[in-house]
Amino acid sequence: QQVSYGVPRNSDRAISTFDIKHNFSSTFVYDLPFGKGRQFLGNSSELVDSILGSWSFSGLIRLQGGQPYIPIITDTNRLGGVNRSIRLDLVAGVPILNPLYSYDNCSLGNICEPYINPAAFMRPAKGSLGNAPRTLDVRAPMQEYFDFSIQKSFRFPFSNDSGRRINLRVDFINAFNHPNLR
Repeated sequence: QQVSYGVPRNSDRAISTFDIKHNFSSTFVYDLPFGKGRQFLGNSSELVDSILGSWSFSGLIRLQGGQPYIPIITDTNRLGGVNRSIRLDLVAGVPILNPLYSYDNCSLGNICEPYINPAAFMRPAKGSLGNAPRTLDVRAPMQEYFDFSIQKSFRFPFSNDSGRRINLRVDFINAFNHPNLR
């Protein structure tokens, strides 16, 4: 229940800064059908089974909507105190999302237009707090995460316990090298 510079709390109503409207997650594990007791090479020798058997493939897929935008400047705007975040004024009639933004051009670096239109905001008059809400319901682009893993289980050597295993695993984090812009 924090009050910014004595402004009434009802002007502070906004969506949460960590609000995510859409979120999809899925995981999977697939045991490859090779080796003893499996569909292919089910009657193979110990050597063949130790090389080709007990492999599995797994992954995580997560699709998540972006977080809301928080328009601020970081000075006191002559409102007193130390450096704080001050809300900006919204410029009427100017779109908040930049019409010049293109996802395809952003991979080239310095020619990338900003996702949020800087012309949609203006510094408030000295000594006043801007009219923009605490957070805007303008979302960053969707974030996509594709992580995959391939692993092989070996029987634990020098042990009579058949339940013990050693696992060799290779993980591919962001397997498709997809950028997630914020």
